[in-house]
Amino acid sequence: MRQPSITIGKDIVQLVAEVDEFEKQWRTANKLSPARLEQLRRTAFIESVGASARMAGATLTNAQVEALLSGSDVHNRDGALAAGYADTLERVLEEHQDLDLTPEHLGDLHRTLLRHSDSGEHEADSGSRAARDDGKTQELQDLLRWTSDALNEATMHPLLITAIFHVLFQAIQPFQEGNGRLARILTDLLLLRAGYDYLPYTSFEAVIEKEKDYYRKALQRTQTTLDHDSPDWQPWFAFFLRYLKMQKAKLAPAIEQIEGVDSQELPALSMDVLVLLSQHGELSLAQMSEMTGADKKDVELRLKELTEAGHIQSRGEGRYSLAH
Repeated sequence: MRQPSITIGKDIVQLVAEVDEFEKQWRTANKLSPARLEQLRRTAFIESVGASARMAGATLTNAQVEALLSGSDVHNRDGALAAGYADTLERVLEEHQDLDLTPEHLGDLHRTLLRHSDSGEHEADSGSRAARDDGKTQELQDLLRWTSDALNEATMHPLLITAIFHVLFQAIQPFQEGNGRLARILTDLLLLRAGYDYLPYTSFEAVIEKEKDYYRKALQRTQTTLDHDSPDWQPWFAFFLRYLKMQKAKLAPAIEQIEGVDSQELPALSMDVLVLLSQHGELSLAQMSEMTGADKKDVELRLKELTEAGHIQSRGEGRYSLAH
């Protein structure tokens, strides 16, 4: 695989800078309690599994996905799509530091993705070939080698390397089934390995689902130029980086409005209350007690302290919002 010829404009440079700046801001999330972080992660996980399954043709709602992940049996194709994606995504989130970009790991992730479907069983019985034919196998190996080398040697920014990998993997279509789903999971893997630690707390797939027509068009516009001496990466780079910016916009309220609060002086429950109000705007005592899992008396005490400190304000009838 030859080194991609890349020319980027100021708009792409600016988008890269914004995503990197948000990664620095995410360190503020250390102010959140482990319980709140787990809540964010769980919500993002369900959104990712649901969006991916629907993009593959399922009709599951997020509530149905949550029930499935809570122990419901897999009885149909929709359930198989969701369960396979959930298993694979969970493995990437938990093991990304140990998952090098190798054909062996890729084949293993693909088997996990399809393990609940008939095609997955057939693929496992046939040895789970890394690609559909020898030509695809070589293309895939070249892509994996180039991506690993580029990341290790820092030949360009990791966001651009990840974007290039995604579009080329989708162009190769190495497997008979599951290429789109696996491409999105591998994008998560590359970003996590590059240090974008906020990824588990916001859903890549949910953003793609909302923008799926633009997603496909951007892919196609760049893919149609891949045989050119200088492929046009601009359409895909622009979409990919704007989607990351949309992730930032979705997650930012969880941290931006509490950046000025000294977490060392506040109990974890108080920080959780501030995050909930930043996300929902206005909540009642009962709602915050339910969302945090804390006793109403404890929440009421923290609300009183936060109100007196000027961090939040009462809206009447037991409802609160952030102070403006």
